[in-house]
Amino acid sequence: RPPRAWRVPRGLLPRPEPPLDDARVAGVVVDEGLAVRWAGGAVLRGIATGGIGEEGGLPLLVPAAPAREAEAVAARVLGVDAVRAPLRDHGPAARARRWSRAMAPAGLLAAAVIAGALAVRPAPPVALATWAVAALVPLGVAAGLAADRCRALGHARLPRHLVTSAGSWRRRREVLDLDHVLGWQVRASPWQRRRGLATVRVTTAGGTGAVTLLDLPQVDLAGLAADVTPGLLDPFLTPLAAAAPRGR
Repeated sequence: RPPRAWRVPRGLLPRPEPPLDDARVAGVVVDEGLAVRWAGGAVLRGIATGGIGEEGGLPLLVPAAPAREAEAVAARVLGVDAVRAPLRDHGPAARARRWSRAMAPAGLLAAAVIAGALAVRPAPPVALATWAVAALVPLGVAAGLAADRCRALGHARLPRHLVTSAGSWRRRREVLDLDHVLGWQVRASPWQRRRGLATVRVTTAGGTGAVTLLDLPQVDLAGLAADVTPGLLDPFLTPLAAAAPRGR
């Protein structure tokens, strides 16, 4: 197949931009900010080696456009419809972390609102009811945010690609060609270690340098690393997988 290059003309007066060669494409990122997602849109960026793109090494492939259009271009760039692949869930411990991180600040804010209302004496019943409703608002917003984060969180191992997904305010689905995987960075806080989770950065020479799997179960990490880069992490992950809790 002859070499291809991707060119993205845009703007009222398009400025000349260097084409993105197929050989430099290590993957894509589907970026869905909250406002763009509500409008049914998405932004598509490439993970490219050998140069710096517009945003942390991610050259723009499709500006804000209907999500189906961005996904169709991603499928053409990758040669497979990877961005819509079903995701593997990260389990109840990872979902619990999404809920705790969203609800804890909202609960503190609601408690502060209620405490402020009770500090006003005497407070008419109508005012107390208004403050009570106001205290429920951040809890409702946090619950919606946590549920959305749970729906977005996951990963998929395809024959030639690794897909990761996370986020709510800014949801990102990253697809990395397995031929471009250079290594792994594994970090786990004390809370994550107790629950058998880890944050994993799969490193590459393209773009921002890595794609991230948030709160990945450590038992899944061992299998995924052995599948993608056989033998590379065995000395580190064998004791980690043996010590990790088995419940998902």
